[in-house]
Amino acid sequence: MFAATHHFVAFVLLLLYTAGQPVNARRDVWKRFEEVAHVSKESRSQTVEELESSLLAYPDLSEAPETSQGSNGELLKLRLPEILTLHNKLLKQSAELTALKATDSPQLHTEAEPTPPPLPEQFTADQILYVSDGTFLTENATLYYDGSSMRMRTDSKVAFSFGNSSAAFEIDSKTFSCASGQEYVSNGVCRKLPGGRFYDMWLFVQYSKYAGKAQKLGKWCDVWNFVSARDNITLFVKDNVPVSLNSSSMSPYLPGAKPVLTKYTQDFYNVQVGKPQVSMDPPDVCSRGAPLCNSSQSLSKIVTYVAHPKGLYNLSNQDVADCLGDVAFTCYDVSSNHTQADDYGLVSLYVLEVDTRWGAYSLCNGYNPAICFGSESFYVGREASFGITEEFGGQCTDNRKVGNWYSLPYAGQCQGSDTVASGKCSWRIIERVKTIDLNCIFKTHGMLEACNRDGTLPFPESQGIFQEAFQSTDEAQGGCPDVGGPYSL
Repeated sequence: MFAATHHFVAFVLLLLYTAGQPVNARRDVWKRFEEVAHVSKESRSQTVEELESSLLAYPDLSEAPETSQGSNGELLKLRLPEILTLHNKLLKQSAELTALKATDSPQLHTEAEPTPPPLPEQFTADQILYVSDGTFLTENATLYYDGSSMRMRTDSKVAFSFGNSSAAFEIDSKTFSCASGQEYVSNGVCRKLPGGRFYDMWLFVQYSKYAGKAQKLGKWCDVWNFVSARDNITLFVKDNVPVSLNSSSMSPYLPGAKPVLTKYTQDFYNVQVGKPQVSMDPPDVCSRGAPLCNSSQSLSKIVTYVAHPKGLYNLSNQDVADCLGDVAFTCYDVSSNHTQADDYGLVSLYVLEVDTRWGAYSLCNGYNPAICFGSESFYVGREASFGITEEFGGQCTDNRKVGNWYSLPYAGQCQGSDTVASGKCSWRIIERVKTIDLNCIFKTHGMLEACNRDGTLPFPESQGIFQEAFQSTDEAQGGCPDVGGPYSL
C-alpha cells in the first residue's frame, strides 16, 4: 500500500476540499490585505505584487508557518470562525486587487461589460467531473446545492479502469458539506474531512471578467473568467444557469498530501433550479461512528507492504496493505502517473502483530507529520481494496479476493516494552523483512505493462511479478536486491 496519497478518492473530494479548505497562511499576509484599502493609488501596484508573492510562497496555504510575533511575543492562535471569515475575505480581496492591478481602476467591471449573472442559490444537477488529463472520471454524479442553508451534497459513482478493461469496478460515494464541517461517505464508511466545510461555489463570479461567448456542450454560453494567485476558473453560463466550470488550482489532493497543479472540468446537465428534494444531512453512521468488528481481543501476525520515499520508514499514521491490496493500488497509482509526484522510491515488506478487532479504515497522507482522516484513532483500521465492498467498505468481511488495506494509527502503536496483548496498544512492528526499489519492479521486471494486461482484480500476472521481487534478490530470476533500512521502529 502506498503510505501517503489516496488518489482513488482524491478526485471525488478535490472540488470540495480545494475550494473550501480553511486558510492557515501567515497573519501578516492577511494584515497586508486589510491595509491595502488605505494605500495610495500610486503604490497599489507594488502592494499587489507583494501580496501575490506571499500567496505564491504558500500555494497550499495550510502549510504556511504561523507568524512568530504577537502583541505579547507569543504565537498567534486563531479560532476556526476567524480563519473561515478571513478565508472569504482573502478570496474577495485577492480578486479585487488582481482586478485593480490589471485595470488600474477601482471598478471591477467596466460599463461595456455585462453584469455577472445571478446564478441559482438552490439547484440540483447531474454532472460529470474530469480531473487532470481525463484520467479520472466521475460518472452518474448528482450535485444538490442549497446556498441559503449553507449545505451541499454530492452523490457519485466512480468507475476505475486499467489497461484495456472498460471498467474494473465502481465506488459509490456521498459528500455532505455544511458550515461546520464536511463528511465523505464511501460504501458505508463515513470520514470527516479535516478543514472541509460548505463554501459558496459562486463567490468568485462577482469578481470575474467577462470573456465573450463560446460554445460548450452544444450551447452558446457567456464566458466568465476568474484569476487569483492560486486559482484560474472559467465558467460557461446559459440563461443564468451553469453549463460547465473549468478550473486549475495549486492544491493538495487530500489533507497532508503534496500540493500539485490540478485541472478539472465540471459539466452540468439537467439543472433544476429550486430547493433540492433530498435530505442534506449526513447518515447516522457519521455521528455514531463505525463499531469494532469484534468485542474481544484477538492477536494475529500479518504480512504487509508499504511504498514510501527513500529514507522515510515510519509506519505510524500510515496505510499498508497485504500483497493483493498493494498490487491493486500500485497498479492504479503507477499507471496514473502519481508515484513520481509523491516522491515514492521504495516498497518495504513488514511483519506486524495486530489486534484484530478492526476499526474503520482511515485515509492517511504525508509525512512529518502525516495526517489521517477517519473515525478510528486507536485500533488498526481495515477495508477492502478501494473500499469496494458494501458493508463498511470491507471492515469486517473476508477480502481475500480483492485484498486488504490497513491503517496504523499513531495512538495505537506499541511503545518500548508494551505488547499488543497488554491492551495498551493495537499494533507493533515485528520485523522489516525487505525493502526494494520501485523501479526494479515496474521498470526492470515490467510490472506496469502487466498491470495494463491484467486490467482488473485479482491482477494475476502483476501479483506474480510483485511476489517474486520480494522472494529473490537475483534480478535475472525476477528478484530485487534489499536496499536496507531499519529492522524495527
